[in-house]
Amino acid sequence: MTNFLNHYTIDQNRPLDPTTRNVLSIVNRVAIELDCPYILVGATARDLLLFHVFGIPVTRATLDIDFALAVDSWERFQQLRDGLLATGSFEEGTVLHRIFLKAPNVLDRIPIDLIPFGAIAEADMISWPPEQDTMMTVAGFEDVLAAAVSVQVDPELTVPVASLAGIAVLKLFACHERPNTDKDPVDLYRIISTYADAGNMDRLYEDEIDLLEEVGHDLELAGAALLGLDARRLCSPATAVKLRELFVETDFAEKIAERIRVSRFPLDPERLGRVYQQMSRFTEQLIQ
Repeated sequence: MTNFLNHYTIDQNRPLDPTTRNVLSIVNRVAIELDCPYILVGATARDLLLFHVFGIPVTRATLDIDFALAVDSWERFQQLRDGLLATGSFEEGTVLHRIFLKAPNVLDRIPIDLIPFGAIAEADMISWPPEQDTMMTVAGFEDVLAAAVSVQVDPELTVPVASLAGIAVLKLFACHERPNTDKDPVDLYRIISTYADAGNMDRLYEDEIDLLEEVGHDLELAGAALLGLDARRLCSPATAVKLRELFVETDFAEKIAERIRVSRFPLDPERLGRVYQQMSRFTEQLIQ
């Protein structure tokens, strides 16, 4: 369904929980049957890579599971949605993009968000039917699909997942679209602050050693710079322009850093300087 840049395997000592594994299996099967390219995105993708693959602890419980679907029309999107509902494992929600994994107790239902992108979008925006009064940016999704990684959950299941660099790109657009929430900045920071440990140590000491030497062998800062470099490399020229436009707002990075500091380090205002330093190393490489 896509040409994967990297292949990872979940560590058998950190297996995926059975419920999430079941959701991934069903969505993967239906997407393959209907020949629909897709990727796992959002916090589940982040946690799958950071914790289950690389063993890096995660700090925010994930309640929903997000899938991005490459479709060319709302009819095609509806076909995928209907195909998932037809499995009998899901039930409808009150909005088009959300279905729920069935559970004995309605409070235990897991929300499954379906995000259409690709030819269905106009100027990287989708307008949700029927009224089309709710809009969402899908900038960067096609690039993230092209740079997806494959993750072997177990011998019977391998799924396409947004790379950590891809998630970072999507999180920047989300930070701009939802400036008053902490979730996206905190998710972004978790990737920025741990990227060196996410399978990138050899790269920093070999091919990208300049990034390490520039910051006095500070691995966190070098990892942040490497993340920015990897994110820039996966972006198409059009996406790169859109990212640069975000930072035309001179305080965009500062606002993200402050939201990170307030949410993650509420009792440590002095931590803002370090957070901003990490953000700066990331963005300097990203928007060159």
